[in-house]
Amino acid sequence: MRIVFVGDDLRSSGVAVIKAAGTVLRCELAGSVSDEAARTQIERVLSLDHDGEWWARVAESDSTLAALHSRRPGARPVLFHSPYEAAAWSVISLRRGRTQGQNLRSRIAEALGERIELGGETGVAFPTPERLLEADPEIQGLDPERAARLQGVARAALDGVLDPELLRSLEPAEAVERLTRIRGLGPYYAGLVVVRASGNSDALPIAEKKLIDATGRLYGRDGLDERGLGEIAEAWRPFRTWAAVLIRSSSDLGYF
Repeated sequence: MRIVFVGDDLRSSGVAVIKAAGTVLRCELAGSVSDEAARTQIERVLSLDHDGEWWARVAESDSTLAALHSRRPGARPVLFHSPYEAAAWSVISLRRGRTQGQNLRSRIAEALGERIELGGETGVAFPTPERLLEADPEIQGLDPERAARLQGVARAALDGVLDPELLRSLEPAEAVERLTRIRGLGPYYAGLVVVRASGNSDALPIAEKKLIDATGRLYGRDGLDERGLGEIAEAWRPFRTWAAVLIRSSSDLGYF
């Protein structure tokens, strides 16, 4: 697995993750990232910073969730490279289809991002906050409002608002509230950053309608609402994020 990304230090880096003997993963580094910083960030991105056996015990204690877990016993959430990149994606992809958003992100990276060579292959990182702020205001064809929002994300990153350790230290609701102060991030996308980028294993995306609908089908609860989701999810602590991702992804795969 080759990952080219903006590091938590907001500099461009790359890591090749290679399966070595047994359960050992070996990382080959490129760019500015230090050994310890790379390990911390990659463990977070691949959700290797939490005890998988503990998660298995939590999942198996809920008979409904256990059925899904038995089909995908090694599944862990794969996160955005960083809260900064998650927030940038939120601005880029708003009111766009996934493919259109991915294509636009790639164009921005190709134009402004740093090229990193890993194992004989070259990847392009998303632009650092400094590069976004130096860019032409239109930024690869973005309309002026969206470009201003993307540069607002860059400024927030430089100000430390998107620091992953800070976001993890806060209660999820407080972290979401703080992120909604960034222009262009409403509660849904602020929640996306907290749930899918901070590495908090117990941040429940309570307002995500697709999760509510999927959980209602799975548990046989027609008309499930946010309160009902919260009640069901009490059994998933301290892995409510992981349980939510398992349910959503299993629903998308047609498992129920």
